Amino acid sequence: MQSSSRSEGAMTAKLDNDSFVAFDHAAAGHEGVQCTVSGSFIAKPCTPQEVAFYESSALHPAFQEFLPTFIGTLTSADEQQSLALAAAQQAGAIVLPDSEYSSMSDAPTAPPPSQTTAAAAAATTKTETTGSTSAAPAESPWVPSGGKKLETGLSIVLENVAAGFKRPNVLDVKLGVRLWADDAPPLKRAKLDAVSKETTSSTLGFRIAGMKVWTGVSGETDAGGRTDPYATKYEGSEGAKGQVIEKDGYKRYDKWYGRSLTESNIKDGFRTFLAGAKAGAVDRSQLVARRLAEELKHVQEVLESEESRMYSSSVLIVYEGDPDAMEQALEEEQRPRPERAEEEDEDEDEEVEFAIPSDGSFQVVDIPLGQGSVSHQAININLGPEVAELGELDLDEDEEDPPKVHDLRLIDFAHASWTPDQGPDENVLKGIRSLTQILDELALE
Repeated sequence: MQSSSRSEGAMTAKLDNDSFVAFDHAAAGHEGVQCTVSGSFIAKPCTPQEVAFYESSALHPAFQEFLPTFIGTLTSADEQQSLALAAAQQAGAIVLPDSEYSSMSDAPTAPPPSQTTAAAAAATTKTETTGSTSAAPAESPWVPSGGKKLETGLSIVLENVAAGFKRPNVLDVKLGVRLWADDAPPLKRAKLDAVSKETTSSTLGFRIAGMKVWTGVSGETDAGGRTDPYATKYEGSEGAKGQVIEKDGYKRYDKWYGRSLTESNIKDGFRTFLAGAKAGAVDRSQLVARRLAEELKHVQEVLESEESRMYSSSVLIVYEGDPDAMEQALEEEQRPRPERAEEEDEDEDEEVEFAIPSDGSFQVVDIPLGQGSVSHQAININLGPEVAELGELDLDEDEEDPPKVHDLRLIDFAHASWTPDQGPDENVLKGIRSLTQILDELALE
């Protein structure tokens, strides 16, 4: 079972199509993204490689601390054949034919070893951007997705990082000077190299990919629980390139806004983002900047101790945009917390222990991906139905998420892998260090 200390106990016994609904506002942007009725979890189309990376993060607990909590996967029964079935099996998904979406515990079961090689080969016949099958990705023309639905038949279920905020201000910062992975076709490499060269990606190792800032003007329909933070890069996409859209109480800045910024004025972009913390009786912008800088320093320490490569990954930053909710969250932080021993005593009667059998249902396996010898390690635990029922999660719960001042996570791992003996990911670290420096300076303004 995988979980994050930021959001403990996230476990589900059943996730199906009826558990998810479409986002009810245009800013959700990327097609195919859904959320639970409560808004606590999000299901977004993904690649098997992204699922494998989330699974393998269980072996890297310090790194996992900065990921959204991974709940599991959903597979479409309508596409349970050919490539979709192979991709789902490669990701370890359990396909149930009786419902449109399969049930999935938060710890997928590995497919039989005999299937992994064939599944991996089949999975490589579909690229992230084209949404169509082909004999060899390198020979197929590459076309940007433009926010269209990723057709893999597989969706990853993650916690909604925006849950817990009344009016979340959200920023997506794309990391890296180099933005393409080793398996990217030449056309994609050329396009992404041009984007990097023309933006702050080449000089600072990051660029602003999109953001939304609460203003309270032009409506108040965009509540925190119904915000998709993973689609922030598609904010404002209904307007002209670079146009700031004011809608549902938010100002929305698209990726073209971020691309227009240079090394000399990049701070203005972050000042715009932090302006939402100036709206209350007390200016909290410096406090938010300082907290984010401290979080990024922890991220830097973790990445410097890991050996990975994450191309086109992002830092997702969220802070409370409602002034009253911000002050409430700050007050909540000051309230005394029960001692851990006391908490354990209170929960003692509710705890259920079970032994992990020695018959191979708990194992560390290598999941091969793509053509060649690339593989990812993942922990696979086969939970029986009687155990899964103990961890059943009510997706329509009325309990509200505790208020939060801010949150910061690493996201977007479609092109991420662990790379033993290759050293830390300096490509991503350059962006983390630059971003930290800017926020440190803004915390002193």
